[in-house]
Amino acid sequence: FFQRLSLRSVSGFRKLWPEASRVLPERERNALCGLSKVGWPLELGMARSVFGEGVDELLRRGIIMQLGDSVMGHSLVAQCDDSRMPIDHYGQGRLAEHLRKVAADGNEPAAVVRAGQILADLGRAEDAVEVLATQWENIRDLGFLEPYLKTLASLPREGRSAEHTSELQ
Repeated sequence: FFQRLSLRSVSGFRKLWPEASRVLPERERNALCGLSKVGWPLELGMARSVFGEGVDELLRRGIIMQLGDSVMGHSLVAQCDDSRMPIDHYGQGRLAEHLRKVAADGNEPAAVVRAGQILADLGRAEDAVEVLATQWENIRDLGFLEPYLKTLASLPREGRSAEHTSELQ
């Protein structure tokens, strides 16, 4: 579906998305938008538990990418869709914890930054600071400092506790 996009087809997709997104059933649209906004491959079981059964239908249709045991939505969908990530509070926590674990286990600093960004975007500043503060050692050396600092800067000031602020200094 998204594998052979030219500049012209990207522009066309952006124009068609508002209308095309209405054609998808709501659970599939929510799963597609959510997976795309995560911006990181999720294990199929995790994707199903966070975004629901729409993931299976999107896979069957070839609308999302399967990378081994993981699935991922295309970033173009995330760019074209301005809705918030369609998951509940429990799903938010599971998703952020999963990305934090991926980052720690696989030495993936980008996953730490993404977990912090997702939590910040969902209004969970305290949790975002917690994830970023506990994974500082994995991020500081590898060129991820700029996105890390941008994520911290995007958090509301009142969401930063004195405890977390001292951990980051």
